[in-house]
Amino acid sequence: MWKCKECGVTKSQRSELLKHYKLQHNHFGRRRGYPCTYSTCPCSFTTWNALKSHLSRSHPRLNPQKDQQTTLRCLLCEYKQHSTLKDYLQHLGQHLKNYETVNCIFRGCSYKTNVYDSFRTHRYRNHRLSSVTDLKPEIAVSAQPIHHSSEDSNADDLHEDVSEDEVASSVFDTHSTEDLSNAIERKIASVLLKLEHVFLVPNVAIDDLLQELHYLISVVSVPVTYDTIIQLLQERNCQVDVAVVQELASVLCKSNPIQTAVGDKGPLSTSWKRKAYYKNHFNVVEPLEYVLDQKNRRSFQYVPILKSLQQILSCQSILDKAINLKSHHRGGDGLKYTSFFDSLNFQQNELLSNETAISLTLYVDEFEICNPLGTSKKIHKILGVYWILGNLPPGSHSSLSSINLAALINGNDVTQYGYEKVLEPLVDDLVTLEQHGVFISKLGKTIKGTVQFIVADNLAAHSIAGFVENFSGTYVCRFCTAEREEFQTKEVNSGAFCLRTQGIHAAHLEAVREEEVPHFGVKGVCLLSKRLSYFNVTTGFPPDIAHDLFEGIIPVEIALCLAVFISKKYFTLNNLNEAIQTFPFKWSDKKNRPHPVPLAYSTRKRIGGNAHENWGLVRFLPLLIGDKVPANEPAWQVLTDLKDIVDLVVTPFHTKESIAYLDSKISEHRLRLREVFPDQRILPKHHYVEHYPKLIEQFGPLVELWTMRFEAKHSFFKRVVRHTNCFKNVLLSLSRRHQFHMAHQLHLYSLPTQTLEVRKVSSIPIDVLHEEISHAVKQKHPNLDLLCMAEDVTYEAYNYRKGMIISHGELAGLPEFCEIIQMVILQEKPLFVVRRLDAWYTEHYRAYILTTSARDSSMAGKKSVKLLVCLSQDDKRKLLLPNGIPKSVEELVDDVRRACGLRGNFRIQYQDKDFGDTFVNLTSTGDLEDLCTIKVIPLPDEDAAPAQTQTAVNVSLSSDEAFSISGETDDTLILSSSSSSSSRTEQWPKEFPIPSFSYDTEVQLERGNAAFKANGTRLTVNPRMKSDILEKVSDLIYKYKAYPKSYHFCEVSEALIKKHPCLAEPGSWNGCYGWTQRLKTRMGNLRTQLKGLGCPELAVNSLKTKATDDAHPAKNVKRPKRGEANHVPSYPAGETADNLEMERQVLLKEVKKRNNGRIIREKMAKTFALRRQEIVEKQPRVEELQERWPAIFQEEEHSSQLLQVIRKKGGAVGEKIRSILKPLDQGVDLNIRRECLLKSLVIYLGEDVSHLIKEYLVVQKEEAKAELENAAMAIFVLRDDDALSPPMDIGLVVDGVEVLNDLSSIASSCAMLFGLTYALNLSYPVELKYTFETFQKIIMDIESRQMSRRIQNLSAKLHE
Repeated sequence: MWKCKECGVTKSQRSELLKHYKLQHNHFGRRRGYPCTYSTCPCSFTTWNALKSHLSRSHPRLNPQKDQQTTLRCLLCEYKQHSTLKDYLQHLGQHLKNYETVNCIFRGCSYKTNVYDSFRTHRYRNHRLSSVTDLKPEIAVSAQPIHHSSEDSNADDLHEDVSEDEVASSVFDTHSTEDLSNAIERKIASVLLKLEHVFLVPNVAIDDLLQELHYLISVVSVPVTYDTIIQLLQERNCQVDVAVVQELASVLCKSNPIQTAVGDKGPLSTSWKRKAYYKNHFNVVEPLEYVLDQKNRRSFQYVPILKSLQQILSCQSILDKAINLKSHHRGGDGLKYTSFFDSLNFQQNELLSNETAISLTLYVDEFEICNPLGTSKKIHKILGVYWILGNLPPGSHSSLSSINLAALINGNDVTQYGYEKVLEPLVDDLVTLEQHGVFISKLGKTIKGTVQFIVADNLAAHSIAGFVENFSGTYVCRFCTAEREEFQTKEVNSGAFCLRTQGIHAAHLEAVREEEVPHFGVKGVCLLSKRLSYFNVTTGFPPDIAHDLFEGIIPVEIALCLAVFISKKYFTLNNLNEAIQTFPFKWSDKKNRPHPVPLAYSTRKRIGGNAHENWGLVRFLPLLIGDKVPANEPAWQVLTDLKDIVDLVVTPFHTKESIAYLDSKISEHRLRLREVFPDQRILPKHHYVEHYPKLIEQFGPLVELWTMRFEAKHSFFKRVVRHTNCFKNVLLSLSRRHQFHMAHQLHLYSLPTQTLEVRKVSSIPIDVLHEEISHAVKQKHPNLDLLCMAEDVTYEAYNYRKGMIISHGELAGLPEFCEIIQMVILQEKPLFVVRRLDAWYTEHYRAYILTTSARDSSMAGKKSVKLLVCLSQDDKRKLLLPNGIPKSVEELVDDVRRACGLRGNFRIQYQDKDFGDTFVNLTSTGDLEDLCTIKVIPLPDEDAAPAQTQTAVNVSLSSDEAFSISGETDDTLILSSSSSSSSRTEQWPKEFPIPSFSYDTEVQLERGNAAFKANGTRLTVNPRMKSDILEKVSDLIYKYKAYPKSYHFCEVSEALIKKHPCLAEPGSWNGCYGWTQRLKTRMGNLRTQLKGLGCPELAVNSLKTKATDDAHPAKNVKRPKRGEANHVPSYPAGETADNLEMERQVLLKEVKKRNNGRIIREKMAKTFALRRQEIVEKQPRVEELQERWPAIFQEEEHSSQLLQVIRKKGGAVGEKIRSILKPLDQGVDLNIRRECLLKSLVIYLGEDVSHLIKEYLVVQKEEAKAELENAAMAIFVLRDDDALSPPMDIGLVVDGVEVLNDLSSIASSCAMLFGLTYALNLSYPVELKYTFETFQKIIMDIESRQMSRRIQNLSAKLHE
């Protein structure tokens, strides 16, 4: 059976399914592809011919001899893939193009050559008819026939080529002729509608086409039909009168469904009939003409918005995606902002936030439809009013079909009659929508709605809102009442400006009415605010980042910075333009690549360009010229700060922290701009940008509200005018064309969107994949034999291609990256085969340097190299480089420096075999080979090689385990010792101590602090100073924690600002948010560096150490759970894993001896690092730990004292506590006293004692054993009969396993249990979380600054 992937209908033959595609799914095409008929094939195609070609090539007739899949191996490289002979020959062609010698691949032929054309000629002349079966056996590894699905078993239905006959092979089915005729007629109408209003074919051409088609079918084809019928009757030996046959042929031609539709009397025969048909069958909402001046024949076109809403919301797929329509949406939590529904404006709008409601976004802009000189000439200038349905989720408005037309108005009429006159019908409908609503048939109810905001450029926004339109005047900001001159001296975040509110604006309007002059920039009332109850002018006009940033600030500031760079001769303008032209832009950046900078940029003081071009330029400029500009260049800091601001503004997701960071970056950028370019005035658009942090909270992400996508809608009207070349009543022509076009788009949109789109796949056996990849796939799909591989996949509207770099999760606040090397299609979803990449953030480029991790390098076939490093005559060490010999001497120097822990400068020599193994200075790593000996020669500082730059260090350090050290001999290098930075002896301090910096930095900080204290001047930190501060502070952070949390970074940055107040950042809510983010980045780089050095605490979280299911950066991160100082320590100095394993074997023997506590403690301390790495990384079961480390479960003497007696608790809990504490007054044993205190503590904390201490009588031993098997963590006590009698046995149970017994007391058992949670890396029991938190943070004083509220109250009472 053949199943339709769209609607689920099943057909018995493929031809029936293809016919079903044509008749029932006429929406298939460029917007939604034709799916392949085979259920196992995920491909889809935009044209019918492409589907036919795919079926013929990829799913041909079964032929067991041809249909074989062969694994082919290349003898020159490690290529071994399941492929065709054609693909294999293409691979050999790459070797020949590199002039490598290739032997003939066919049996019995010894020909070889390194010339590509010679190899092709030889094959054509001697092996033209050879196939895969003729390959040499060492090349053709295996061949196996394809196992076809049940769909292929229908041999009668499989053809070498797919033709229209196959579609027509099952004409006579269950469809009634009437339904079929209607379906054909509707299909023809859909095609004609598409030709007329999508491809803009003139009506005259359509009429001519239909007339010719009518004549051919009704007249010309009659003789042909007659001959066909006669031939068929003769083949069947039937005798029929000739006149009857002639009549039959004539009737068949005239009754043809196409002829019936387009014939003289057909519903599609003329332009007028077609328009009527479109209106009746495609729900076209026609525009209405509103007259402005009858005498002068001035009018405009308005499309009724209420009818348009009813038409759009009759589409089920739109309703299913809409927010706040089917059910009420509560809004955001104020912590994150992903859309308008998370914003303050939504929460404060009484209509939208209190019930289901329609939210609309209007867009107003003028555009020129035909003037080639530019839009400023105002010839045929039109005001377009568009709208979108704001209830759709973010990202849905990227399609132009989601932008609807409300009105088209001549630009001169807007100037003459005003917005109040031309927008009157629109506002009337909006008032009706607010007060009465619109009936939605799919929901069966009436829903009200309103305008959430109006998107426009600054000029249009001020015009509609009633603000002055002169941006060189005094009051030019619609967000606050600041004067233009105040922009130069005051910032928005300083609080110096009064923000406009509804009350303040009402007062300004009152002053305007009284004085009849503009007041604080207000010149009149806003039409929408005047008539709509739920629209407020002060919150209804968001900023436009396209005009403010991309066409405002960016072209000006880039011009300023380029003038500085070129004047200092870092590069020339030709160098920059050549870099732009030759830069390898990829994917969508190719289409939006920036244009060359014009020669006159310095005189114009702006580089020009469109918004998307300037956006691309500011993103890629650091990569284009970053290597030519010094890091300490002040203008470079201005440029990179601007890039940071742009990146933050265009992000579709915001949090309170990111908004605060944006605020601080804007303030920092303003200060640097004023310092570097003191003559450059702060533009009004600079001031608008300073409002962005607050406006994000009001409107949500601003990228969802920019005008760039709306402006793309203008292209439709310009294209219509260009095709029609008619300006008679152009507004009517444009609006009608648009409405027919939207009707066709909505007709296609009425079906669910396609989640997965694939154009080409190749099927290969799973066994030919890399072993780890095939194992991972088989774990989830054990019965799968063949995989569909693709190189270009679109999934959920995102396009993925082979070679793309994707962000895959995050670790400790920094992103993790992967490169797509292949894509597998399984169950209508893409699975990515990726190469893991290590990231090193470089602040100079504002980018990440990515390198392949060590594990994936080995998977890619890179050969490791061993080198012998001679530090001195008595100090020789072995170095393993898994990624092979570095490309440069500088990278090798960095590897040796890190591996050997060297400081200062040195050069490297190697043994040259040409000179009798004499050591010669190394100038190229090409002279090195595996098992080579190198020598380190120290150099004085003044002789340091200039080529060893920080950039080279960054590149080499960003490799995950860029080299590793073998542990085979005594000469092997030891990376850490007991005194290394990875061995911690201190907890996180209550007040973080800021370290001392370099002498230069300390001098500048001292002067800066003095200036700040005197007049509040903040210090401008240069890159060198910033790097020194971050390096020293992050090194100190790592001494306490490898994976600090956000609040730790906040504490550090606050301590930094407290000690050096001159470093406080303007705009940041705490003065140090920027430092917090920089420290996070620096810590990420430090972890990458130390992970490459093999630091155990970091290596345990590398992806190669995780199980396949956990191979995600942020999944199952092994970090301290309760503030342990030494989570995963390094091996002691001089020790290796093998040595410590021998110590563990000795420890096993010592445990069996009596009175041997001192030796056991020494051995346990010595093997501590081995034990911690084993427990944290491998997470063994308790039974395994008991077997390998029995000393963990031996009791030691612990002193655990409770500081205060809990007697003041009242109520029922207090009564229960006092009953437990009664034995204390009877002078009982110390252990009983401690037991009573512990029990009362648990009850005081509101938890159940029975979860911690399980008490049984001796006679209940078997019952207790069965119950304890299900216990996760508990203390069990066996007694005779008296609760105060000494216990017969006390023990511990972990995961149902009895790990300790015969303990001395319950108090010591609690101490042992608390210790085991650390020793075994366990989490606290949920039902006893407060009890264990008390043990940790009050009794043990570990991380006592972060307490839950309940423990804080207890701590406060204990310290009263």
